Amino acid sequence: VVSDADGNVYVLGMIDAETYVQGDTLTNLFGAVDLVLMKYTAQGDLVHSKVFGGSTSDIGHGIHVDGTGHLYAECTVQGETHMSDTTYAAPYSHQVIQFDTAANFLRYLSEPDEIIAAVNGDDVAIAHGNTVRMLDTALNVQWTRSGSNANLTFSNYGPQGARAHMAFSSTGHLVLAGHENAAGGSVQFDALTLQFNPAGYCDELFVLRMEADGSALWARTLDSSSTVAERQPHVALDDMGNVYLALRS
Repeated sequence: VVSDADGNVYVLGMIDAETYVQGDTLTNLFGAVDLVLMKYTAQGDLVHSKVFGGSTSDIGHGIHVDGTGHLYAECTVQGETHMSDTTYAAPYSHQVIQFDTAANFLRYLSEPDEIIAAVNGDDVAIAHGNTVRMLDTALNVQWTRSGSNANLTFSNYGPQGARAHMAFSSTGHLVLAGHENAAGGSVQFDALTLQFNPAGYCDELFVLRMEADGSALWARTLDSSSTVAERQPHVALDDMGNVYLALRS
C-alpha cells in the first residue's frame, strides 16, 4: 500500500476468486491467481480497480509512487502478461510494471532474478541479483553498480526464503538490505569490500548505503554463529539519517 502527495491510496494485492469492493465486483480473469491494483481517495472511497496477470499464479510484492504521477508494481507474472489495455510477453517473469495513477499501463522492465524497488521523486531504484540500478521515470538507466560475485544478492533465492528490501532517505541516499548466499568469502561493491563468514549453509544479512550517484558509502554485515538462515530484512530511515533494520534471526 502507498499514498501520493494528494492523499490518494493505492493497494496492490492478489485475487483468486470473486470478491466485492464498495459495489465493484472483482475476480481473477487470466489465471488461478491474478493481481489487482486499487485506488482509493483520502476518505477511503474506491476510485477504480484493475485486474492483471498471467495464465497461472501471480505474486504481488510491492507498490510505489513517484513525484510525477506514476505507479510501480513489483510483481511476478507467470507467462504472458494480460490486462485490459495491453497484452505482452515479458522476457522474464519478475517485473516492475509502470502505470499512471488512473491505472493505465505505461511500460515494464523484467529481469531473470526477483526485483526490489524504491522510488524518490524522479528517481526509480531497482535491485536484482547482485546489481543495483538507478532509473529515470521513463525507466532509462542512469547508473549501474554490481557486486564482484553472486555471493551478495538482492533476490529471493537460496535458503533465506525472504525478499531483500531498499529505501530512500530524505537526502536521496539509497539504503539496501540483502543476503549473502551462504558461500562466504569477500565481495567487492564499488570501493567497499564486504566479508561474510556463514556458520554452515545458512545466509547472513548485510546493509549497504549509497549516494544518489551510485557511490557506496558504507556496508555492514551481520555475522551469526547460528546455522539458521537470517531472513526477511526490512530497512527504515528517520529524518536524521539513522538506519533501522528489522530481521528474523
